[in-house]
Amino acid sequence: MGPGMMGYGGFSTVGGGILIHVFMLLFWILFIAGIVLLVRWVWDSVGERKNGTAGGERQQDAREILKQRYAKGELSREEFQTMKQDLE
Repeated sequence: MGPGMMGYGGFSTVGGGILIHVFMLLFWILFIAGIVLLVRWVWDSVGERKNGTAGGERQQDAREILKQRYAKGELSREEFQTMKQDLE
């Protein structure tokens, strides 16, 4: 019999055949994990745009939090001015 008659291209089902199955299983696990991560990344980025936390709006939120902390007395005037300059 030729090399392609038994097993996968001459590999026996005990040695090389098992290795092929392991690599195939590893491939599908990585492929599915990649799809899950891609969907999660898209979902998170769409959620950020819906909530208004993307880009410049995050900067505005940080300024508002800084103003609130200053109003509560958690920050001194110098700390407030320094942090405000850092955000600009």
